[in-house]
Amino acid sequence: MSHSPEKEYSIEALVPYADGTWIIDASNTREWEVAHNLEFTVFNDADTGYVENYDEYMADYGPYDDRSKFIITVRNGELAGCLRLIHPDKNQEGNGFMSIQAALQPNEKGEKLEIAPEGRQALAAIDLDREVIEVGSISVHKKYRSIDQNDLQTTASSLYGAVAAYIKDYAAEQTGNSEPEKCFILAILDERFRRLFKRRYPGATNELGPAVEYMNSPTTPVLVDCISMLKADTVRAEAAKQRLGRVAIA
Repeated sequence: MSHSPEKEYSIEALVPYADGTWIIDASNTREWEVAHNLEFTVFNDADTGYVENYDEYMADYGPYDDRSKFIITVRNGELAGCLRLIHPDKNQEGNGFMSIQAALQPNEKGEKLEIAPEGRQALAAIDLDREVIEVGSISVHKKYRSIDQNDLQTTASSLYGAVAAYIKDYAAEQTGNSEPEKCFILAILDERFRRLFKRRYPGATNELGPAVEYMNSPTTPVLVDCISMLKADTVRAEAAKQRLGRVAIA
């Protein structure tokens, strides 16, 4: 499916989605396209400056579109934010995950992540096929951004809570174990968000390497233990699981 940037990402495309957190499964749906456009808009925003134009954005994210789903958060009848999930491809090096690929070769700007030997050991110790899904991005509309770590209703918190629950269900399906002992989020986190996230989930986050300049900000590859994360915030995790009932089907 070809994509093109749009100036508007109207909530009309998301009707009848009520306020809450939803997973958008199929890439040939209007809802998926709206989330895709919000992601570009946030990354192209003057305040973030992660990408300079749509071509640069697609060079970074286009190769992952076929393996991506979006989790969206709707607030006050508006699209507040979205989070990109990248599923593994065992036929590619590093299972085709963006974080690992970014440490293997530089992007168009010559930027490259670093995964330390300890980080490579951590990745080698887990099943990348069945226990891991990557968060490729988190994009929050300006109106709904908050760095208040005590706000349990922040858009970012809602999205990450939904991800942990989703990946646990994914690992259960892949392994045949309804209560998997291990499942993980692989992600590239901006340093400011990583510090806030680690304060919230101190036992769940494992840095795979040092922070380096990547997409115009200090960035760190991390592995997040979903089981520890869910235990740390059981109430929010259960609420997120209940809201993941609607799946958009083509």
